[in-house]
Amino acid sequence: VVDTIVDVVGGLLGCAILGIEQVTASPLNLGSGLVKTSHGTLPIPVPATAELLKGVPIYTSEIQAELTTPTGAALVTSLATNFGSMPEMRVQSIGHGAGTWQIPGRPNLLRIFIGEGARMNDLQASDRAVMIETNLDDMNPQIYDILIERLLSSGALDVTLTPVIMKQGRPGIILGALTTRDHVDAVTEIMFRETTTLGVRLHDVARTILSRKETKVKTKYGSVSVKVATMNDGTQRRSPEYRDCRQIAQQTGIPVRDVMDEVRRAIDRAQKKHA
Repeated sequence: VVDTIVDVVGGLLGCAILGIEQVTASPLNLGSGLVKTSHGTLPIPVPATAELLKGVPIYTSEIQAELTTPTGAALVTSLATNFGSMPEMRVQSIGHGAGTWQIPGRPNLLRIFIGEGARMNDLQASDRAVMIETNLDDMNPQIYDILIERLLSSGALDVTLTPVIMKQGRPGIILGALTTRDHVDAVTEIMFRETTTLGVRLHDVARTILSRKETKVKTKYGSVSVKVATMNDGTQRRSPEYRDCRQIAQQTGIPVRDVMDEVRRAIDRAQKKHA
């Protein structure tokens, strides 16, 4: 009990003294095998550790030892806001903590990097995403329309088709889908199921995103969604939601560009009204 209190209080006090604002942790190695506890011999991870690590990226290894304890799991899941590769930062100091337990062939060390991230305006946010790509040169181009819709429905943030010249001079397409880590499996499954690809490439990418929201504006065609992005100087950029405009165009027979022009005029009227 005493060592747990020391670990928890010491860890939290250290973060406070060092002025740590954000913690990112790597996926947690649980180890494997069995461990003797006050409740008897239990499998690794023990029930308390497994419960604490719900929703956290974990993996096991061939090391027959408990590499993540309940106390460690409680600390890292309470402090860390992100799990994955090391974020971009300017490293200021590095700390090492060595344990007394000897692990054959592996150092028993905890390493912490403290640094400063790139400063951004409060109106911006930074996150990580995954770009999934594949080369295609033997597909009917008529299929791409529904393919893009299904990729977006499965969690893709954006889908692109880039024309390229492939081996033997054949024209082809690079199909790219930007998505979050949570939707990688779903987007990849759509690519394998809906295209002729035999493999895909995955790239971790960093994004800087403007603060955004969606609102409605009244037009003579009814209420239409408008995307509002806030710039670094506080000004706002408003643009009609294309899907709403396309639906109106399909229902009325009016060209999409005319619908979008009307929405922009409605946006201008709304802004002048609230000026």
